[in-house]
Amino acid sequence: MSGIKPCDKENVLATRSESFGPWGKAVKIRWIHVFLFALLSRDFQWIHLNPWKAKKGPYGGLIAHGGLTLAMLNRFVGKRLHQMFDASRIVDLGKDKIRNTCVVHVGRSLRLRYRVAAARVVDSEAFVDYELQVGFQADDGDVIVLECRAKLLYA
Repeated sequence: MSGIKPCDKENVLATRSESFGPWGKAVKIRWIHVFLFALLSRDFQWIHLNPWKAKKGPYGGLIAHGGLTLAMLNRFVGKRLHQMFDASRIVDLGKDKIRNTCVVHVGRSLRLRYRVAAARVVDSEAFVDYELQVGFQADDGDVIVLECRAKLLYA
């Protein structure tokens, strides 16, 4: 469903789904992402930055910051919501029930799938509640599961 405008209430409401869509394109978590996030967040723990020490640590290698994997979700979600609703801007109204179910090793690729749990139109503005699953490219195990809310703005 592409190009839905908020005044088209039936089509906005029709985006709701009980099942998740297909997995999207994978994005690799690289060491440079982790390093730059460490600079920004001031989180310089060895488990994220020291490959020699991390190799001997509890996870057998470097892991990404939990905040970094959450921050990268915008890269996944933005394009899909823009395409589905033809919105000029999408305002993130928050995330609920965030669950990190395992660590993300540096060098692994993540992919996302989502479903629109609820959609509504109020005074020609569209609001969408959606659920995300983020998983590894090689299997269907969830890494992050969360619920999100967005407001769609039209020029």
